[in-house]
Amino acid sequence: MRKYNSKFLVTILILCIVLIGCTGQSQKSGMTIEDLRKKYSDSIGYDLSEKIYTVNQTESINIKVNNNVIFEEYFESAHTPTPFIVYTDDKLESPLFVPFFESGEGGTIDIDPKEIIGESFLFQNKEYALSGSGTWGMYETLYLARYNDLKTGKKLDRPVVYIIDVKHGKEKLEAPVVTKRVTDDGNLRLDWKPVKGATGYWVIKQEKRLADSANGEFNLASRYHYSFIGTGTETNFISDKQSREFLNQKNYSADDLLDPQKASDVFVVEQINKAPVDYDIFVIAQNDRDKLSPPSNMIHASEFTGAMPYRIAFNTFMKDTDNRGFVLRDLKDIPTTVPVIMMDGSIRNFAIQYDLENDKFFFSENRNQNIYDLPIAIKNTPFTDTIKVYGASEDYEGIVEAKSKEVEGLSKTGVSTLVVDAEYKAKLKLDKSSVVNTVATVDYDYVAYSPLEEYIVTNMLAGNFNLDMAAFPEVKNKVVLSEAFRNVLENNPIIATIPGYYYSDSEKLLQISVSKTEFKKQKDLAEKVDQIIKSVIKEGMSDEEKSKAINDYLTEHTEYDYDALTALKNHEAVEQNPASTGAQISQAENDFMKYDESFKAMGVLMKGKGVCAGYADAYRILTGYAGLEVLTVRGDVPGGRHAWNLVYLDGKWLVVDVTWNDSDHNPNKYLHISQEDPTYVGDHFISADSISARDNYVFKK
Repeated sequence: MRKYNSKFLVTILILCIVLIGCTGQSQKSGMTIEDLRKKYSDSIGYDLSEKIYTVNQTESINIKVNNNVIFEEYFESAHTPTPFIVYTDDKLESPLFVPFFESGEGGTIDIDPKEIIGESFLFQNKEYALSGSGTWGMYETLYLARYNDLKTGKKLDRPVVYIIDVKHGKEKLEAPVVTKRVTDDGNLRLDWKPVKGATGYWVIKQEKRLADSANGEFNLASRYHYSFIGTGTETNFISDKQSREFLNQKNYSADDLLDPQKASDVFVVEQINKAPVDYDIFVIAQNDRDKLSPPSNMIHASEFTGAMPYRIAFNTFMKDTDNRGFVLRDLKDIPTTVPVIMMDGSIRNFAIQYDLENDKFFFSENRNQNIYDLPIAIKNTPFTDTIKVYGASEDYEGIVEAKSKEVEGLSKTGVSTLVVDAEYKAKLKLDKSSVVNTVATVDYDYVAYSPLEEYIVTNMLAGNFNLDMAAFPEVKNKVVLSEAFRNVLENNPIIATIPGYYYSDSEKLLQISVSKTEFKKQKDLAEKVDQIIKSVIKEGMSDEEKSKAINDYLTEHTEYDYDALTALKNHEAVEQNPASTGAQISQAENDFMKYDESFKAMGVLMKGKGVCAGYADAYRILTGYAGLEVLTVRGDVPGGRHAWNLVYLDGKWLVVDVTWNDSDHNPNKYLHISQEDPTYVGDHFISADSISARDNYVFKK
């Protein structure tokens, strides 16, 4: 809603996790899981068998093959002596080992954990094994891929994957499920729920060293290098000065090329052109008997280093300010942004926060001129400095106030993190008549990237909350189910609430806990969307006209919820303060949750109030209903993290930032502009996840 007074517009971003996949559509009633898997077969790349190999820590898997069978090479550039490879991930990107078998001998292939090359890390001069030592190691779920027919030896058109369920005994610790965010001061924060029986948690860096050897065979002698990042008994981790050095992906950037000495240094130039260090981080729980849990969900460096500031890009800053930097001769030259080198080596502009309570204006007798000292903080970084203006005029207050308003336009910031964690129970004891095992028919436009996600989202939208999971053996891995739920909730804003959910592996049942009140809100939201579409979309409109009509509806009918932002900022400040008590944190969280709907399309469409996540989700829902191809993307603006949309018009992805379009000073500045537009390039920095979503989008039409 536009008003004729200055605004300090801010934005809230609900993380968008993006994977290559399909944009879901309504399905035929009673679609089977088998049909659903066929739908996603091309994007997944393999067939998942219902057969599960259950083993203890030292037990091998014995598989019979025909005598004298010779296996064809499956990989064009890599020969494996056996038709099997064991992977640690369901994307088959991280092989653990290749079971040895002499082709032509026949008999039995032993998939034996004794063949696993040991991997470990050091902590306080003690070595902890992650894999090897004659066991399956820390892993709870592994993936056995078969590439050949065991009778004929011929390679399969598609590999068949079997789940290996590794039992860890009575002392088993559950894998933590970790959420991430970059804090307001530019540090990485990880959060997870307590693991029963755990006495501490370790944050581990896993640097990838996996490569093919010269003869084309898999070289697993050194898959990863592990580094210890942090530890503690608390269920969170915040990077500090020491751990930030471990998280940095590049020590040099394009900023160094502006330094004449470094620009002529061959080593520096080589490092600048070198790809960033490829690594993941994960969390493991441990108890006082050194028992380790399986690893948490892996978090790749690209998911956070692009949002973590490393240092001020002083060479770039000096060039941009004609070598003035922070020492000026004119108040009008006071900068509003400063270039900062990020931990992935990129350079981004960050907004400046002026400290007007501690600025000083005085006359220097030695220099015989006025001097103005203006302390500054670079927003969303740990960096501070002081701007010094020589010969400043006495009307400095008006000039600095105008600069402050200029910064406000760049400072639409804020982050809200979605926490999703499955609770596993021995028994759910559900009424069997309420349990469904097919894909539901829905009228909603929805997004899913796997058979599991589509099964969950369609049934949630249809009001089916007790699901038979027998056809989804992959959910034995708690991390897999939690990630699927996270994707469903983040990519389908029509779902009005974040439910609790419970899974029983013995019964193969999933219970999604949604109250009748919350489900009614979802139905009411859908009806509201239908009303809006009928009122703003006219027959004969082009896609561009539909997009503009929806953008204009939202800017005219929505008011930014500043109280929600205040509650969020207070919650984060209390949570990050080491001196905060449990009661203070709980109170701040309760105060924040009062504004939960402002972070969703619900607040924008039903109450006319919201923050940027609500704006972006509302636009996405409405345009989806109108038949447009749309993405919600995340990234950064000079003032912090932000969410906006991309809409596909006339064969191109164009930018729509409804939150920033809702402005009295420059309305619709970000409506249907090119991603190469200097205005957009200069103040919007799209995340790696969102780039992947854009480049791998599967169109509905």
